[in-house]
Amino acid sequence: MRKRSRDLLALGAALVWSLPCAHAQETDPNAKRVALTASVVTTSPRGRDLSAADIAQIKVPVLWVHHRNDPCQYTPYRTVRSYAEQTRTPLVTVTGVDYPRGKPCMAFTEHGFVGMEAKTIKAILSWIRTGDVPGDVSE
Repeated sequence: MRKRSRDLLALGAALVWSLPCAHAQETDPNAKRVALTASVVTTSPRGRDLSAADIAQIKVPVLWVHHRNDPCQYTPYRTVRSYAEQTRTPLVTVTGVDYPRGKPCMAFTEHGFVGMEAKTIKAILSWIRTGDVPGDVSE
């Protein structure tokens, strides 16, 4: 049960906010992997964005998870894809959606993987547990 709790804690950290997660090693030296989801890669009113340089400084494996059609202006897929390529870190692309509603940067759109949550979480947890990069997530 303790391993499952650690997995879920890591997943929760990844899903809450990407920037603190990018600095996971600073806050938790035992971090073995970092999953970045719907990452803020364009400066937003809430603060600083991630850069490829931030990611390059992380000393543990990094996995990007992002929806191809994320409508949020601060989390464009093309920038995440570019950062993944620059840093040679894997990217899991999510496609598909189920009843999107609400503002673009909110959870009930592609930004929050609406309708694809279970498959996305399963892919992230698999990577956290095994280190094997999962395939893209789709319907």
